[in-house]
Amino acid sequence: MLWFSFVYSACQPKVSDTAVQADQLPDPCTECVFQNQNNYTYNSVLDIATVPLKPESNLQIDWSALSSDVQGQDFDPTTVEQATLVVFLNQTPEEIQVQLANDTLQQADISLYVLCEPDGNTSCQLGDFGILGADLYVPDYFLANQGVWMLALRSSQIKGAHSFAFLIPDPSAENTSVALDNDSAILTVDVDFRSLLPVVLPPEESNISIDWREIDRDGLGNDIEPTKIDSVFVARYDRSITELEDSIFDLMTDADALWTMPLDTSGEANLQNLEGDVPFNGIDDDHSWLLALECSSCTSPAPRFVTRLQVP
Repeated sequence: MLWFSFVYSACQPKVSDTAVQADQLPDPCTECVFQNQNNYTYNSVLDIATVPLKPESNLQIDWSALSSDVQGQDFDPTTVEQATLVVFLNQTPEEIQVQLANDTLQQADISLYVLCEPDGNTSCQLGDFGILGADLYVPDYFLANQGVWMLALRSSQIKGAHSFAFLIPDPSAENTSVALDNDSAILTVDVDFRSLLPVVLPPEESNISIDWREIDRDGLGNDIEPTKIDSVFVARYDRSITELEDSIFDLMTDADALWTMPLDTSGEANLQNLEGDVPFNGIDDDHSWLLALECSSCTSPAPRFVTRLQVP
């Protein structure tokens, strides 16, 4: 319930921005079994503002000053569909930030989960939050030494959250309002597409089977259950691998051509079933190509697996 939701440059002039040279490449495959070494690496640091607030107060929470979200996307604050508050009893803000960034927070860590639906407004009061069907006045529970309260702003536009803040009940505080801005939550991401072992495919061949059942670690470094992978995309770019590393959350929207496909739990698929604006006819030597496996039920917006595709 927590939220914080690519390619090898195949053109000869771009080869130098990857770590794997031509004599180190595997043979082309049409029945491709993905391994951990084919996957990218993703490291992130999340810095969330901590706001001391008066306990048991009907706080005013306002996000009208937000114009950019934590993923670096332009943001209209009126598009927030849910403001959520999650309370952690046995975690510090520092621990929560780290686990949220690396996607290791557990539902068992949560002691309370309440939400407000602003319906186009850019603020909620603490008394507006609740649990469906429960008679609960949240300010009565906003007490010192009763856990860390984390605010997250969500919408269906993105996987993950637009922004965060820690709300800390503090007996010495008189403040009863929270104003989020672009600095309330800052996500710093380091992505490496260059060091992985690319998947080599025959040129202009679409009948390619892929199998990801032997992957046991995702790009974030966590254990992964292959059956949780539920979609794949293949994307073509005119940009270099180095440039794409700076666009981890825009890989689909920035693609010059994109093909997608939902996946079942078998751990296998065939790329000839991909769908896009034009049929997928395989890859070429004139562009950069990425294949990504995604998990819609995972908490991080980063794909679980991203590899470069290239021809021999």
